[in-house]
Amino acid sequence: MHFVLNTLTRGKMPGRDGFKIRRAAAELGIPCLTSLDTAQALLKVLQSLKAGDELTLKPLQEYVRFER
Repeated sequence: MHFVLNTLTRGKMPGRDGFKIRRAAAELGIPCLTSLDTAQALLKVLQSLKAGDELTLKPLQEYVRFER
């Protein structure tokens, strides 16, 4: 399993390396994480799976109340 961890820099200008890296990842179908918090959460999940822990999925609505 491969991931790209590429945090955003100032602006999303096409000339910047980060933009090129994210674009290449998208074109190659490689998941690109742009937040260290997201990468840390993914790492915890992968470690839990490796340890044999069972995952339970819950809908987002159980965590967040949406006001209309």
